[in-house]
Amino acid sequence: ELIADHVWLGYVVFAVVIVIMLLVGSRYSDIPEDIDTNANQHVGSGQTGAPAVFGRHLIAAGVIIGACAFAPLLVSAVTKRAAQVTNEPVASLSASAGVWSGPMPAPDDWSPVFYGDFLMQSGRYAGPVAAVDVYIISYRLLSPQSELINENNRIFDPQQWMLIGRTAGSVGSLAYIETEIRASTGRSRLVRHWYIIDGRAYRNRVVIKLIELGNTLAGRPTSAGLVAVSTWFDTDAAPASRILDEFMADYAR
Repeated sequence: ELIADHVWLGYVVFAVVIVIMLLVGSRYSDIPEDIDTNANQHVGSGQTGAPAVFGRHLIAAGVIIGACAFAPLLVSAVTKRAAQVTNEPVASLSASAGVWSGPMPAPDDWSPVFYGDFLMQSGRYAGPVAAVDVYIISYRLLSPQSELINENNRIFDPQQWMLIGRTAGSVGSLAYIETEIRASTGRSRLVRHWYIIDGRAYRNRVVIKLIELGNTLAGRPTSAGLVAVSTWFDTDAAPASRILDEFMADYAR
């Protein structure tokens, strides 16, 4: 409610400022020559073009005030309509397949840190060389207080891990963001994550925001979530990268 009031107040302040600027501008604006010509034709009646100019500015100000007053109501209505549906999980932990056995309970040393109204699933899959930990975050509802793309959401806890590097890549058609993090113990993790919006995988946060905006304006709910996979490594990240490649290739099937 506080954020909604803040947005509504912003519209009101914007409208007031624009109206003041229009009124001040009309006071000091020059009357166009065509209006002066018409004014000279009515000198005997004492009419001038200035009232006509002021009237047009007044009408424009009224239109702006009306638009700014209506916009918060429209935004609130479509947002509430889009938030009426509770979304299903964007993905699920699959059963054991191929060389991967699981899911087993995931360890608590690493997990994404997200905020809002969401469901989190986690599991560990054991492979022939190393284990892969999986987290799936599915937002039940998206709102200003519960956002998938938010500056407070992190793929790791900065109190426990230090960021070493970040890059982007893909396994087949599945594009991801790769993050290398290191614990105080010296061990490191390679983490890959991607977003799932309306059943499709994305890694571009701007594109995700545009999709969410389009759905909100259309009054449609947005199915939104994230999948993160990770494995340990000591000094060389290359073996961990190959392990995640193999796991994601099986996951994409």
